This record gives sequence, structure tokens and C-alpha cells, in this order.
Amino acid sequence: MTQLAQAIDRLDTLAERYRRPISFFSALIFVLSCATWAGFIRWPNFELLSERQAVMISTGWNALWWGFLNPRIMRRRAERAAAAEASTPA
Repeated sequence: MTQLAQAIDRLDTLAERYRRPISFFSALIFVLSCATWAGFIRWPNFELLSERQAVMISTGWNALWWGFLNPRIMRRRAERAAAAEASTPA
């Protein structure tokens, strides 16, 4: 097993355990950043986090999760299921 596959397996275990909090956090940060960008709400004046930075963080997080991590986790799950099915005697 390659190091990437091992890392994906560990990430899959973590993602499965914390599936709901990760989904809630992703949706919350996306909604808040969109509402801030549209002007519906205003962030307090944080010097380290502007409205634009919040949108960039939200966009980066969602791109990383949906574009890179989640597809690889799903592919690895399918590989593990196929290996388990192939090793099970009929």
C-alpha cells in the first residue's frame, strides 16, 4: 500500500468519524462568507480576517474538500470494497 493510500485511509477514518461537524462547518463558513460578500451581514472589524479573506478561505476549503480530498476518499473506499469483495469466498 502506498503512502498516499495510507494517508487517504487515515483521512477517511477521520472524515467518517466527524462527518456531520465537517459538513456543518463547511456549510456554515460558505453561507456566512456569501452573506458577508453580498452585504447581508457585516463581520466585526478583525484586522486578520477581512470579508474578502473569509470568502477566499471558504472557497479554498470547499475546493480542497470537494475537488481533491472527497473524490480520492470515495475512490479509495471503492477500491477497499472491491478488494474485500474479491477476497471473500463465494
